[in-house]
Amino acid sequence: MSKKRVSKPLGLTRPNLTEIDSVWYDLSREGQPAWPGGPKTTPPHKDWTENEKWAWRQIHKNGNADFNSLYKHDPQLPTDQEWSDDTKNDRAIRPRFLEMILSSEPWKTALPYSGFSLCGAYFLETLDLRRISITSRLTLRYNIFEMGVILKEADSDHTIDMDFSNIKGIANFENLRTKKSLFLRNTVFNGLDLKNAKIGGLLSLENARSNASILMLGIDVGGLLNMDEIESKFKLDMSGGHFRGQVLMRNATFFNVVEMKSIRADGNVYLDGSQMKWNFYINDSIVDGDCYLNDATVSTGLEAEDLTINGDLWLKGCCLLKMPENYALEYPGESEDDEEEPYEGLFFGWSNIQGSAILCDSQLNSLVSFENASIRKTLKLDMEEPQWGESGSLVLRGANIGTICDTISAWPHVEGSVDFEGLTYGYFGGGEEGEENQLTKRRGEWFVKLLSLQRNDSPQPYRQCYRMLRAVGHTRKANVVKRALYEQRRKSWKQEKVDKEIRKDRAKAISWRNPFRKALTRFEIKGYLRYAWRTALKWTINYGVGAGYLRSLLCGGLLATIGWLVILLVHYGVMEGIELPKLNKHSLAWWAAFSLDQTIPVLELAKGHTDIIKDIHGIPRAWFMFQKFGSWFLALVVVAGLTGLVGRKEE
Repeated sequence: MSKKRVSKPLGLTRPNLTEIDSVWYDLSREGQPAWPGGPKTTPPHKDWTENEKWAWRQIHKNGNADFNSLYKHDPQLPTDQEWSDDTKNDRAIRPRFLEMILSSEPWKTALPYSGFSLCGAYFLETLDLRRISITSRLTLRYNIFEMGVILKEADSDHTIDMDFSNIKGIANFENLRTKKSLFLRNTVFNGLDLKNAKIGGLLSLENARSNASILMLGIDVGGLLNMDEIESKFKLDMSGGHFRGQVLMRNATFFNVVEMKSIRADGNVYLDGSQMKWNFYINDSIVDGDCYLNDATVSTGLEAEDLTINGDLWLKGCCLLKMPENYALEYPGESEDDEEEPYEGLFFGWSNIQGSAILCDSQLNSLVSFENASIRKTLKLDMEEPQWGESGSLVLRGANIGTICDTISAWPHVEGSVDFEGLTYGYFGGGEEGEENQLTKRRGEWFVKLLSLQRNDSPQPYRQCYRMLRAVGHTRKANVVKRALYEQRRKSWKQEKVDKEIRKDRAKAISWRNPFRKALTRFEIKGYLRYAWRTALKWTINYGVGAGYLRSLLCGGLLATIGWLVILLVHYGVMEGIELPKLNKHSLAWWAAFSLDQTIPVLELAKGHTDIIKDIHGIPRAWFMFQKFGSWFLALVVVAGLTGLVGRKEE
């Protein structure tokens, strides 16, 4: 059986023509059906320029009008687009042309369903498409917009692509609505306004350059936000934005203020390798994933107070620089009203981090603050430990941390460079890898040295460290810290008590002639007495810590020995105080027992020891009276220590 030959309808094929003849062939068939019974082609408007008519024929024909291909010109990046006047005239397109084909019949209906692209064109006037409804994909690549682009309150069901364009005026996309994506990759613009825009898909500003402010307040991005390698010379404001995908801002450069206040990111936030040369704000925000600042460089300050991170905070390899003098003169604001003073440091105060905070291998030359923050899992300072500069400091005041993993040399080493007051944690003093990181390898003196670097030398961190060490079974290390706590309390009596009492009695002291001086004098006396009591505890029972009570036996033995030496001095006539008949009545051994008896309260080792004191006078009598008083004082201190009266408040 032979195959049935199917004939092609007239108009579906074109003769084999040269490129120039092909153009004339298409012009000759404008307004004619492509095949018998088919739809007619839509001719260009009579008032359009030759460039616009050519662009329409290309769009109507295959959906792509590319001036670069027409003139066999390789596409250039926006920063390299320097066109001559002749080139601009050859590529000139009026904004009215785009407005007509997007909104007016019959051209709107004749647009390809899959969308169209216009590339390599030159727009001398502002492209104003505000409140327009875009019914197909719009691609405007490699164009120059001399006066800017306005898509304010425009609406689209499709993607808008303006990659590699040079927008010399402002790009106003305020309240733009698109169900798909918005591409502005490798685009240069003189300001970008995306306030309250709603992007259903991806928003890409990758490698874009802005010579004015970028405003994205209240923006809603349904997909990925890609701002990798963006360069913002002026303010970037993303406050109140909702980003339902990942936020990529890697290797970006911010020369001015960045505000990401009160944002909501449903995925991870990546700021790896970014350079922040001015204040960066991400406070009062919620990140449902991880927040990455690995290898980022912070020249001034990053404020992330009240930040909630449901994953981990990564600061590995982060470089926090010391801000030089007159730094504010190097990067001024966009206007005088926008200028603000720079500040130094990383501030994560009152933040809530559900995972871990990793500061490994960082260069920290300024303040890092986690004041009153909550880190549920781990604060990691181990493995590749951070390097602290002379101005580097760490504030953990009031923080609540699950575990602190560190190395011995992972902490700031300058006095006053740490603040542990109010810090609570479950475990501290070890890492996850390597024996050198283990708690068992550290002496108790190491903890004391670290705690002594505090700014105000508060007693609370000593108590917290003591409780932790005792809980994990390191009793000796805990006792070293406990003794250091008592010593700290002994030395800081004035600042600790006087100021507190003066503040409490201020209202009561109004009627006094010189109330503060009297209050200070009154409480200074109490302070000196307290200092004397704690000093006595130190030298008698070593604050009652561990084997410190043995020191009381040494003190008692010292008193008894000195008493016996006094007897010897009287016996050999060096001093007077006991009559010779009564002195010689007893042997030197009996007098040694007498001296020992004066050191032991309540008990009497031999008869006559109590009565003989009446026959002693002068210096020997004064000494034995002091020795008796000292023995009762030692007994009092020992009883106070054994019953827990000493150090109950500290524990």
